[in-house]
Amino acid sequence: MGWKEKEYRNTQKADKQEEDSVWETEMLKIQGLHRCENCEQIYRLHEDCCEHCDAPNTNYHPIPS
Repeated sequence: MGWKEKEYRNTQKADKQEEDSVWETEMLKIQGLHRCENCEQIYRLHEDCCEHCDAPNTNYHPIPS
């Protein structure tokens, strides 16, 4: 008998990971922090750009069009 991955288990894990990331984002926001989309490092929410990779912070400072 072999081990078989069940599809409903995979979807449960994926849902939990999404829920955890939303929870983490909210906790970072409460602390005044933000996770960079490019380098995944955490920096202050009110900064114009990431301190590590200089990617713009579009969540707090929208890019003017």
